[in-house]
Amino acid sequence: MTKVSQLMNTSLPLLPPDLPIVYGVEALAAAAVSSLPVVTPDGRFVGLLRERDVMPILLGWSVHDRVVGDFMCRRVVTFSPDDPVLEVCDCIFHGAVTECPVVDASRLYVGMLLPRALVALAARLRSAVGRSDAARLTAVGE
Repeated sequence: MTKVSQLMNTSLPLLPPDLPIVYGVEALAAAAVSSLPVVTPDGRFVGLLRERDVMPILLGWSVHDRVVGDFMCRRVVTFSPDDPVLEVCDCIFHGAVTECPVVDASRLYVGMLLPRALVALAARLRSAVGRSDAARLTAVGE
């Protein structure tokens, strides 16, 4: 069975919560993803800076002396590297999550499962015609 650790991205920029928000927005735009992890200096995951979190800036909110931690989302569903990918797909499909940060048992950030990785996995499933869904997902992730 394919696990989150097999598909997660470990190279996204990490934003410290005390980073000025203007730099956080620049990093988010440059990364071309819908959210970036916010991580303390010791690696603990504390939230996400999502595209929708920066909309207040366009609505006129002041950015003077404001930091990423002022805008980030703190209530985030996280996943373990050992979680089955099917569990994440189910959460996304049912609207429970759109972003998929991956943390270890100590809440240390280890990566992000991007929806595009799941779409790529779905595209590869075509070559496994004739197997059950679970067997196809296991075969593709190997």
